[in-house]
Amino acid sequence: MNKLMIMLLIPIVHGMSLILEELFEEVNRECDGNFYNSLSDNCKNKLAKIDEDVNGLNVHNILEPCYHDMCVPFTRSQAWTRSIGYKIVDEWRPWLSNGQVVGYTQGYDHNLTFLTIKGVGHTVPEYKPKEAKMMDLERIRHATTFLQ
Repeated sequence: MNKLMIMLLIPIVHGMSLILEELFEEVNRECDGNFYNSLSDNCKNKLAKIDEDVNGLNVHNILEPCYHDMCVPFTRSQAWTRSIGYKIVDEWRPWLSNGQVVGYTQGYDHNLTFLTIKGVGHTVPEYKPKEAKMMDLERIRHATTFLQ
């Protein structure tokens, strides 16, 4: 990948909401805007985290229709979830189905999980029924574990 593509990659994945706002701010701070040839270990670690978060995306189908719900964008829900103040117990990471990234998740204490699903509008089961079922099964599994 050439220098220009690498320099544009970070703002692009941020603009598409594929990485957390906090991670984008951290990588900008640690890399001082130089994502291509930074000598800082902190910068390299942040870039590696971004690579981990976006690794496995189907880059040929990343712009699925209705990726962002314009009525209730997930960034507002994400900000509200953070405002509760619960401790993060599972860092922001992709979740997969059949080897493809279908969304992102972050776990908090008190058994709270924030989860996104790519390619959906406001009603997840309408747009992505398989992923909605996976999400429900995971929620039931966590609830069962929590009750034991």
